Amino acid sequence: MFIQCIKNVLFMLGVFASLMLLTACEPKKEYIYVGKNWQVLHQLSLNKPKFKVSAALNKKYQVGEKFSLQVTSEKAGNLWIVQVDPNDEISFILPSKLISNQLIGAGEVRSIPDAKSSISVKAVEPIGDSLFAIIVTTEKVNWQLPSATTDKHLQNKLLSDFINAIKKTDDWAISSYVVSVMK
Repeated sequence: MFIQCIKNVLFMLGVFASLMLLTACEPKKEYIYVGKNWQVLHQLSLNKPKFKVSAALNKKYQVGEKFSLQVTSEKAGNLWIVQVDPNDEISFILPSKLISNQLIGAGEVRSIPDAKSSISVKAVEPIGDSLFAIIVTTEKVNWQLPSATTDKHLQNKLLSDFINAIKKTDDWAISSYVVSVMK
């Protein structure tokens, strides 16, 4: 009976060790870069932030479903929200023509769109994964949001200019999230 008990323990240890090895060898999920804009924002998010900024948002939306997020920052500053869609096209959620107030207080939970506002933001095509970058700068950024463009070259330059302006500030933080839009 003692030998059978030892065999059972050794068998269970073998199963446990095998499971641990399989789990450890599982590849880490990495995001597929769909283009230069996606890659630039993802690379920026790999920088160690000087403070914490985070967002609460759904990770999946149906086309036409209301979109909202709640942002929190450890420090007061200006809030920027940039989206890169599955076609590698960029959109500035904040600031935008609809939402211009970028201020966020330290520890404040800022809803986008504001619950008291009549503004409604809905998930739209293209279908697939989009990268959302939530950025807070504690000082004014020397950069102006230009009018919208669908020209890829101009979009790449627009994002590059924006990122360079962010990096020139001394105190900023970023967090990024992948959100899927489905039919």
